[in-house]
Amino acid sequence: MKENKNNKAAPEPRIIIRPIGRFGGLDGIHISLLIVILLLGALLLVTTSGMKLAARNSTNSSANVMLATHNQSQILGVAERFVAGYMNVNGTLSLLPYISNVSAAKLYYINASKEWLVSIPAKNPQNNQTFVVSMLISDTNTMQITPLEQIAKPAALGNYSVAALGTVKIQNSAACSTENPLQVYLFTDPYAIGGIASLLNATALESRLAGRVNISVYMLDSPATQAVANIHGFANASALSQYLFCAYGRANFTKFASAAGSVLQNGYISPGTLSSLANSTFGAGALSSCLATAADKISNQELFGKFYSINQVPIAVVNCQYLAIPQTLQDAICYANSSVCNS
Repeated sequence: MKENKNNKAAPEPRIIIRPIGRFGGLDGIHISLLIVILLLGALLLVTTSGMKLAARNSTNSSANVMLATHNQSQILGVAERFVAGYMNVNGTLSLLPYISNVSAAKLYYINASKEWLVSIPAKNPQNNQTFVVSMLISDTNTMQITPLEQIAKPAALGNYSVAALGTVKIQNSAACSTENPLQVYLFTDPYAIGGIASLLNATALESRLAGRVNISVYMLDSPATQAVANIHGFANASALSQYLFCAYGRANFTKFASAAGSVLQNGYISPGTLSSLANSTFGAGALSSCLATAADKISNQELFGKFYSINQVPIAVVNCQYLAIPQTLQDAICYANSSVCNS
C-alpha cells in the first residue's frame, strides 16, 4: 500500500539503538527486554533446582521414552504453542515468543511423574545474553502445563506457535500467492513505542534485500494514538500516520521520519509541523494528492489488521504465515525463504 515508491540507494542497514523519544524509539523495547532478563534471572535458582531434580528422576533412554504416551516432537509442538501464547499476555512477557529459540530446546521424560521437562533457551537480541524458559508438561494431559519460572501463564493455547528464533507461525495459514518478491506487511502506529523506528528499520532492510522483499506499510490507530487524540483531537493525532504513510518509499523518507521522531520527544507533532517538514524534505505540495485520500486508505487498512488479529504494534506479517517484531524481522524473512537472505 505504498504511494509513489521511487528507486533509491540506501545506506547499509544497521540496528537502530539511538533512542528517539518516549513514543518513537526502541529504548522502551530495549528496557522491556532487560526487565525480562532481570525477572527471569532473579528466578534462575528456582528453575535450575527444578531442572536438577527432574534430571535425577529422568532418563532419555529409548526404553524410558517409549513408556510415554506422547513423543518428543508432539511435546515440543505443545511447548511451542504454549510459549507463543505469551503474545497475548500484558507486559514485557509478550516479547517472549520472539526471543525463544525452540530449535535448541531440550526435552526430558520423567517416568515417575509422567511429565515432560522442556527447557527452551531465549536470547536478548540487544546483547545476545541467553536464559532458559522451562516448563513441565503432563504426558497424560498435555493441556496441563506448569512453568518453572514464577511468571504468569497464557490463559489457553492459541492458534500460534513459535517456529524459530524471532518467528511465530500463524496456524492453518497459507503462503502469500505472490512469493517473489517475498511479501511483508508491517503494521505500526508512529505514536507507539518503536513505531517510527520500525519504519526506519523496514526501509533499511528492504534496501538491503532489494528486489527480493516487498514491505507494505499499514498504519493502525493503536491505544498510543488514541491517547494523543484524547488530548489534541483525532484529526491532529492521526496526521502523523497519514504523512508517514504517504512519505514511505520516497527518497529522503529516512530524513523525514527521523526529523518527525525527534519532534516526538515532546510526545506530539502537529499537522503544521508535519507540513513544514514534508515541504522542506520532499518539496512544497509533494504529498498533497496522497494526503487527500490517506485517511480513507488508512481506515481500510484497519480491516486488514483485523484479518490477522493484530492487537499490538509494531509487528510484521511475513509471507502471510509468520509474525515478527521489528527487531527479529530479518530472522523471520530468512526462515520463511532462506534463498532471500542467501542470494
